[in-house]
Amino acid sequence: MIEISINLYGTQILATKVGVSLTQERRFLQHPDVVDPGVGYDNPHYFKTPGLTVDLNKCAKSCHDESISKEAISSEVGKIMDSLSAVDSDICIPTTDVLLTSLLR
Repeated sequence: MIEISINLYGTQILATKVGVSLTQERRFLQHPDVVDPGVGYDNPHYFKTPGLTVDLNKCAKSCHDESISKEAISSEVGKIMDSLSAVDSDICIPTTDVLLTSLLR
């Protein structure tokens, strides 16, 4: 099994459209693990009481962590890049039709 996390970026209007489309397919967005610095986080599937402001940025960590050195980040990126040339043919990922949905323009 492979675990992935995908962050979607866009305007609030687009987020609402994506939220409606996913809801129709019975798929729902969760809080992201991390968000890019300076990017505000909002989730169209998170229940918000009308008239009440909720700061969802507290639900996700910023991917900018001061405790990680530039050398450590560079090393991790290097490891990832090196691993891209290796192919593990023993792993068989089953096909799925879940991702075969039309994209928004």
